[in-house]
Order: sequence, then C-alpha cells, then structure tokens
Amino acid sequence: MKNLKMITLVMTMLFLGINKLSAQEKTSQTVIIRTFEFFGGGGVVSQMYVTSPEGTTKTIELKNIDHKNYSIGVGNNDVVLQSEINHWKNQGFDLEGVSNTTSAGLLLTIFVLTKEK
Repeated sequence: MKNLKMITLVMTMLFLGINKLSAQEKTSQTVIIRTFEFFGGGGVVSQMYVTSPEGTTKTIELKNIDHKNYSIGVGNNDVVLQSEINHWKNQGFDLEGVSNTTSAGLLLTIFVLTKEK
C-alpha cells in the first residue's frame, strides 16, 4: 500500500511538472502597426510604421487626408492598411486591439496583432 501511494505521488508530480514545462514554452509574438494620417499638406507626410516580431520596423508612405475629398487619402490608406493586416493574418496573427486618437490635424491609430508560438 505504501508503494502504491509513493507511485501515485511520483506520477502526480511528474504530470504537474510536464504541464508547467509546456506552459513555459508558449510565448507570443507581436506585430505593431502604427499609422500617422495628417489632414492637408503642410509639408508633413502620412506614414505607417510596421514593427515585426523580430523588432525590425518598415515605413510605408500613406496619402494625406484632404478636407475637401476624404476618399482620396482615406480610401488609399485603407487599402494599404488592409493589405498589411491581411499579410500578418495569413501568417497566423490575430488582431488583438486597436487604439485611436486625434489631435489638430493628425489621426493616430495603433493596431496590435499577436500569435502564440
């Protein structure tokens, strides 16, 4: 009977240890897409910054938003943004969150995509 208890205890400890090990092995990867969309001209260029899980950042130029015709900038920028999000979703990333703020002449949006590794 003592041996059975000892074997049960050892097996329980073994299974608990394996579960902890597999939980530690799981890590997540993150992609951050940040868009800076400016209204009008003024010499500033709207841009999108994409930071990959490896920590490299690429810059993509966007169109400035025209007060008189929003579709010029917004339509183009949406297509570029959608293409970038789809690129990462096709690699297994999920959109985790979106943050948006505006100030005088600027629309700033941040997209966070993650994937369990």
